[in-house]
Amino acid sequence: MATPENVWGGWNETEINNLHAHQKTAKPRWNRGTQPYKRKPWPKQRDMKYIPGKSESDGGGVNCWSDSNGDPDYDVRKLLDWNGDWLPAPESWSARRGHEDRHLGAHVEQWMNGHSQECTRSVYYPLSTFSPEDGPCKELAPRYWLEAKVEGSNLRESWKTISTSDPKPLDDTDITIHPPWWELYEDHRSCYLNSLPAPEARIDPTDAEHPTTHLMLASAAEKLQDLQQRREAKERRLLAKRNRPVANSMFPMQAMEDRRLRPKTNMYIRPVQPADVVGIGAIYNYYVEHTIYATEFDGRTEDQIRQRINTVTSAGLPYLVAVSKSNESRTNPGYVTEKIVGFISLDDYCSQASSFRYTFEMELFVHPGYTSKGIGKCLVDRLLEMADTSYRARGGYQYVNNFEYLKTGPSRVIKTILLNVHHENGEHAETGWQGQFLHACKFHRVGRLPKVGYKNNTVIDVAIYAHHTNEEIDAGTRPTVAG
Repeated sequence: MATPENVWGGWNETEINNLHAHQKTAKPRWNRGTQPYKRKPWPKQRDMKYIPGKSESDGGGVNCWSDSNGDPDYDVRKLLDWNGDWLPAPESWSARRGHEDRHLGAHVEQWMNGHSQECTRSVYYPLSTFSPEDGPCKELAPRYWLEAKVEGSNLRESWKTISTSDPKPLDDTDITIHPPWWELYEDHRSCYLNSLPAPEARIDPTDAEHPTTHLMLASAAEKLQDLQQRREAKERRLLAKRNRPVANSMFPMQAMEDRRLRPKTNMYIRPVQPADVVGIGAIYNYYVEHTIYATEFDGRTEDQIRQRINTVTSAGLPYLVAVSKSNESRTNPGYVTEKIVGFISLDDYCSQASSFRYTFEMELFVHPGYTSKGIGKCLVDRLLEMADTSYRARGGYQYVNNFEYLKTGPSRVIKTILLNVHHENGEHAETGWQGQFLHACKFHRVGRLPKVGYKNNTVIDVAIYAHHTNEEIDAGTRPTVAG
């Protein structure tokens, strides 16, 4: 075991007495005068290049300086105490140098290049964008955040999984009292979120522990006078702020295109209800009797319409109706008569237990007296906003949902939406009004079936249109529902 006597070699007083300090012969108080300037050449690149030493067998390594004076046990003695035991580990790391990334700039640039241009380009917002004077502070959430995936599922599906997973909440309102952030958008076009309620901070004049001396000692007249002065000073500051010159922006914002839909009738959209069976049946039976857009020759009964609605809603798929707003009834004040002017729905293309479980058929019909008024585009826009998380709704219409059905959107994963368009043989649906309408709604023609239908003295062709969502489907998974 190493001891201080063995390591240090003991104390030798004679060696200390024989040491002679170097004596300075010059007088320190004499003025030496100005010394001549010694020019030092700037080092060359070859002088700064590292040259490996002879002791480095592999040509690598780093030379280090040590004051051991040739003692091989010098580094060991620094780790021993006076008793020859090992010193404890350092308790404080404040004097040690932190980690420095020598390639920090390259790593930051690599991280920036991995993002899309939408994340890296410069965006300018005025100071009053997030804190308006007449409202609460706003929060910003880009729309492309809705495309994020959490464990392979979209935000809505992952939120449902978290809400129903263990452990259960202590209170039923712990999760539902505050909706997720994607439900807080101001409208279907803006990226601003409605602010959460915040507590209002005020001074408690009755606080005995921290009393307010001014309010306790002042009279009522002094309090009113002080309040009036504060209001006048605030108004002066506000007027000065309003009248100040507006500085020219270095990054002017381009005016965004108004994508909102503008229906030509007073209507709104909501999920289907049992009372809508009569209105839906009247619209569908008209197309059965007078057009080639419905495949049947005989109209559907109310029971058949009701069974069709129950099939769609029980499968967790969307079924929406467009309702025309009317004036208040004279016979029944306080009530209005709702008129169904259009409906749209999704249904399984084959079966939930088949290989086509992510493919669905869309059905869209508009009241014959309300065609060419933009109702069909509004219905398709709202349905795609529910079915496709990457679709940006255009808005411009009112959507009302006061029921639990479709409160959180469809419960099925939707990858492909198909729509069969019937037209007379020889016509081209791609260049007609039907093709223009579907292209505006993000549908594309994927097929054509000539001469497959015959009705009302007309040979019918079927054009197949499709809309694909951004859902990522694993082709190796099996259906979770038995066929």
